[in-house]
Amino acid sequence: MKNKQRIAQIILILSGVGLAASIILALVKIAALLGVYNPGQDNITRWLQLSLGITVLLAAVFAILDPERVRLFLTGRQAHYGSNAVLSIIAFALILLLANWFTYQNPQSWDLTETRENTLAPETIELLGSLTQKVNALAFFSTGSLSTEDRALLDRFSQNSNGMFTYQVIDPQLDPLTAEQYGATDGSVVFQMGNSTEQAAFSTEDEFDAALIRLLYPAERVIYFLSGHGESSLDGYDEFSLSRVKSALEGKNYTVKPLNLIASPSIPADALAIVIAGPLQPVSQDEVDLLKAYLDAGGSLIVEMEPLPLTEFGNSPDPLSQYLETDWGVTFQNDVVVDTATNQPLVAVASEYAAHPITDKLRGVVAVFPTARSVKLTQVSENIEQIELIRTSENSWGEYDLAKLDGEGLTEFNEGSDLIGPMALAAVAENYENNARLVVFGDSEFAQDGMYDTYGNGSLLINTIDWAAQQEDLIALTPKNRVERVYNLPSQGQTLAIVLGSVCLVPLLVIAAGAATWVRRKRRG
Repeated sequence: MKNKQRIAQIILILSGVGLAASIILALVKIAALLGVYNPGQDNITRWLQLSLGITVLLAAVFAILDPERVRLFLTGRQAHYGSNAVLSIIAFALILLLANWFTYQNPQSWDLTETRENTLAPETIELLGSLTQKVNALAFFSTGSLSTEDRALLDRFSQNSNGMFTYQVIDPQLDPLTAEQYGATDGSVVFQMGNSTEQAAFSTEDEFDAALIRLLYPAERVIYFLSGHGESSLDGYDEFSLSRVKSALEGKNYTVKPLNLIASPSIPADALAIVIAGPLQPVSQDEVDLLKAYLDAGGSLIVEMEPLPLTEFGNSPDPLSQYLETDWGVTFQNDVVVDTATNQPLVAVASEYAAHPITDKLRGVVAVFPTARSVKLTQVSENIEQIELIRTSENSWGEYDLAKLDGEGLTEFNEGSDLIGPMALAAVAENYENNARLVVFGDSEFAQDGMYDTYGNGSLLINTIDWAAQQEDLIALTPKNRVERVYNLPSQGQTLAIVLGSVCLVPLLVIAAGAATWVRRKRRG
């Protein structure tokens, strides 16, 4: 008799397991019907039928082996409480199912990070909103290499595109022909729009934006950087080169080339803009004549000039500065900007931006200029509009005693000889008669590789080139300043306190709570 009851007990447990499996499969089936989850409805139905059949069969066997317990269950208090429990489980499961269905149909997310790292930049959202054709992204990731951050970024692009951006994940190991067709590697993303494709080498917002921009603006755009006078190198590997600027421009479908007017005295016809980045020696008069003819024909020029003590100009004439002053009313002053708003007085900070396409995307993000000189504007023509693009705070001045560059007395303002701030660090000028554009900076170090990622420095120069090349739609993204978080290791005392608290204190509190409960119950009898 006891063996018979023991067997019946085992069969009852197995029947309960089968019932639980049937409930889970039923919920998955309902979710599949509602579209919340779709693992293959035919397989679900087959397993659900099998599970229910086994459950009913085991329940019948149990009833045959132990009919007395079945009778007591159906007529006693267990039936009442059991039915309540079953109804509660079913109601709870339905609530969970409905909640999941509602959240699936109405997806919402909140970015609670301090620097909004999980939110697309406004410029990215504008870019997605400007899509006139559907873009499909082929994300090539092998099994296990697609991180949650990668998929989240793709999802954010899709959610903000009004249905114009879709994506699919392809395993290059399982589908090597497709990967070879698009020249894709593991971790790259290929963007398709019509018959055009562009590839993002990394899953970052900037890379995705650059690929979309190349799709939307496929025309060739060439930017030339003047060379031959000690300017910053485009292909260097030190902190003084402009390799980061070149890479960013190429990512936006620009072609970046050096231009040596001494060796080849002519300006190419495809030059959208010419950049003169910190010459150490003066640009010759012949070169200036070529640049003047280029601007008279509607070209664009960006000039970055260091303070004279940091160059090799000496007492040599400076035809370029003379031309800019005479024809454009832009003067590079013979000073060094001192800014006491920071603890490094020779590092000037952009305290105020003018309302201009170059700086509109940089609101709230400063730029810094080490060892800068100021610029001054003088009206020379009704056809030329001039704007002081960047100004320092009032806690600055133009230091004309350049002997103070050694640091002695540098933070002392001399009334009468020094020019009180705010000081203009950059200026723009536009000739409305021939559409020529000019931008000048009293510093060249701010966008070199060593300073490129400092606040808005890199984006400032890229924005400038976009505007000068009359490509305002390509204005760079507003940079996100990431907060650096440093983990400080606890001291030995703190470590000991943590160990004692987790290993000893918590268990002791649990034991004390149990003992107090036992004593209280014993007193009650």
